[in-house]
Amino acid sequence: MPIIIVPTSHVAGESLRAVEKSIRQHAPDCVAIELDNHRYAALKAPGGRRPGLQTGLFYFALQHLQQMLAKKTGILPGSEMLKAVDIAQSLNIQTAFIDQDIFLTINGIRGMPLTEKLKLAAYAIFGSLLFDSAGFDLNRVPDQVAVRKMVLEIRKRFPYLYRALIADRDKVMAANLLHLSQHFHTVVAVVGAGHVHGITRLLVGRAKLTVQ
Repeated sequence: MPIIIVPTSHVAGESLRAVEKSIRQHAPDCVAIELDNHRYAALKAPGGRRPGLQTGLFYFALQHLQQMLAKKTGILPGSEMLKAVDIAQSLNIQTAFIDQDIFLTINGIRGMPLTEKLKLAAYAIFGSLLFDSAGFDLNRVPDQVAVRKMVLEIRKRFPYLYRALIADRDKVMAANLLHLSQHFHTVVAVVGAGHVHGITRLLVGRAKLTVQ
């Protein structure tokens, strides 16, 4: 059964409009959302934050990188995910959280080799010198060519972080979407733009996919 993937970037107002348009247009049986229960609860709480990491230069650098990724690729979810939940509930559509438990992701990141942690710490100091932000309009969801370029750069410079923050989560979300497609006629999946390539690659030939 079809899976319609809606790529988002959580700082882009375009994401909110795209999420609502897709859900109303396709009237799915299920809306799958790039969240887990912990992050949903944190985002719903007043002044909610994602489960945090311990302080220190490495974790400061990691948070800096996460913020950059969130702005440019939607790898971390935000208001557009809550919007998807709200719209689905208002239309009596079932929702499903498909992301990996955030604490598993955090544990994976904590296991980064020291050399990669030091490189990430250097990124915190030199910041934008490591990544080319050209081609990103933060008011719009970035196109997949630009997103793929950014993700490949992350994989090249921080392979362990890439695996923990992106690749492992792609596998979990793809497996969950495949399971949902076997139980629902139509699934609209709201995921960050940075996860679209990985998820679709894992599902090609196994499910009917459309990327909006």
